[in-house]
Amino acid sequence: MRLIKCSKTDEEFTSEAEAVRFFRQTLWEKGGRFGFGYGNQIGPTSEALSEGETVLFQYDGKIRFFAKTISGRLDGPEGEHFFLVDLDSLCEIEEPISNRELEQRLRQDAGLECTLGGQAWTKIPSNDLTEAVVRSLEVKRVENPHATSWKKHLPKEAETFVQATDVIAGKSEGPAFQRDILKRRAIEEYAMSLAFEYYQERFGTGSGTVTDVSKFSPFDLLCVDSDGCETRVEVKGTTGKGEQVILTRNEVENARNYPAVDLFIVCNILLVEEDGVYKPTGGDVRVARRWSPSDDNLEALSYCYRVPEDIIL
Repeated sequence: MRLIKCSKTDEEFTSEAEAVRFFRQTLWEKGGRFGFGYGNQIGPTSEALSEGETVLFQYDGKIRFFAKTISGRLDGPEGEHFFLVDLDSLCEIEEPISNRELEQRLRQDAGLECTLGGQAWTKIPSNDLTEAVVRSLEVKRVENPHATSWKKHLPKEAETFVQATDVIAGKSEGPAFQRDILKRRAIEEYAMSLAFEYYQERFGTGSGTVTDVSKFSPFDLLCVDSDGCETRVEVKGTTGKGEQVILTRNEVENARNYPAVDLFIVCNILLVEEDGVYKPTGGDVRVARRWSPSDDNLEALSYCYRVPEDIIL
């Protein structure tokens, strides 16, 4: 995952309006070609970017767009360097966030300590948890401004590469990442609505309350009964059988350190697509009360390694 800081010194980004226009229109006319020169990015080396990597685009202190890459570094006929953005995955963040806000989300939801200031092309460790943080942002898909496929505008030096990539992937288009975002959000919102209804019936009588605190807490619902006793609820939704769910470090620590935590799982959700909108239905509810995840049931997906000073030196 990369954070690309687009510079106002580049002619494509001299103003906010021009920067937005670049991603909503100009980039499509370029066939997704994003030059290494944009944002004074560090080093046009062959290792600078990977195919299928998530890229976040920052302008004027705010992260505004993100997408997946189709390619790593490609070389133009006159020695220039660029990579290809998968425009079917291009999303605009409806409420752009600052580096500090993203750092806080990565710390809280992915257990990742990182600094996004400084260099113009920051690498962020990519795993299921960091990708989930990106998917959780309020986004909208950037629509193709043209009637024809954006791949018709591919630069000649990239046509063969993209055709080969599509054949290997068994596809002619690449909307998988965008679909994943929309599906994940639909599932999460559906599971939250069922959980809220469930706990509203349990706690919402009399002076009890149920509050959605998912935006700023390491759990999703805060339930308070008429006596003032709290129950915290972690909500998970899945189209699978519910045999495995992804937990962040903060979610695990909250469940272990607080005495009254429920794990609310909605599994076997049926997801139906209608006119590009995903509508979840059905599902089976499983509730674990006074839940505390044990080490035996946890499997590490990634590690954050603090490099010893003697290695750095």
